[in-house]
Amino acid sequence: MKNILRLALLSLLAAPLLTACEIEGDDNQLEGPVPQASFTFQANTTEFPTVVTFTSTSQDGFLYQWNFGDNTRASGSPVQHTYTRPGAYPVELIVAGRGGTGISARQTVTVPDACANATFDKLVGCAGSGTRVWAFSSEPGAIVRQTAGGAVLSTSAALPACQLDDQFSLSNGFTINYESAGQTYQSGACGTSRNHSGSFVFRPNSGGSPQLVLTGKGAFIGLPDSVVNKTYDILEATDTRLRLRGTNPDGTSTIVTLAPYD
Repeated sequence: MKNILRLALLSLLAAPLLTACEIEGDDNQLEGPVPQASFTFQANTTEFPTVVTFTSTSQDGFLYQWNFGDNTRASGSPVQHTYTRPGAYPVELIVAGRGGTGISARQTVTVPDACANATFDKLVGCAGSGTRVWAFSSEPGAIVRQTAGGAVLSTSAALPACQLDDQFSLSNGFTINYESAGQTYQSGACGTSRNHSGSFVFRPNSGGSPQLVLTGKGAFIGLPDSVVNKTYDILEATDTRLRLRGTNPDGTSTIVTLAPYD
């Protein structure tokens, strides 16, 4: 089956070349050396999920087809691919040129396990189902607003019911899901639901606080926000408590304290 798939792929890669030959020559024949396929890769080791950049170093080719070893493919060079699961992935490059096609030697990309990081482990519950659901702590001080210098501007007392029933689900597949249970607290009152699903990036930040980055616009943990790629410093992450600090559009910061949702 694998050989059949490879032959089919080679045929697809060769088809544009035949068209080019028909335009540029009269003999309708492929001419030139057979491509020598090779590539290099570089993994971003500063965050999860792991993004790897692949660059062709092939000779005599101009069409590139990648097999990333996780049942996904892409074309072009350079290309980036995101691995959401740890493991060893055999990567292969097929190159097409005027002299035919060439197949590279396979190279193994080793993706580390984010669950080996203690903060990430607590954040998503790696030891359990791999998804942990968080909600606001019911204790006073669950929301603290500070100046850019760290001075306290306000501290919450009892939170309204439309905040206490919010659920924020974080998974080891780097997805986040927010369920408001009907209403989202915003602009000082219980308002329209802002349910949201998306993805996140985890940064271990060995020299400082680990960070959680919600990709795109509209995602939030705790209080609604308009910031794109909202970033939270993870101040504390245990089996019973999660404290996050996010910067607001006006330059102040908000610290939210969450607990596992029962």
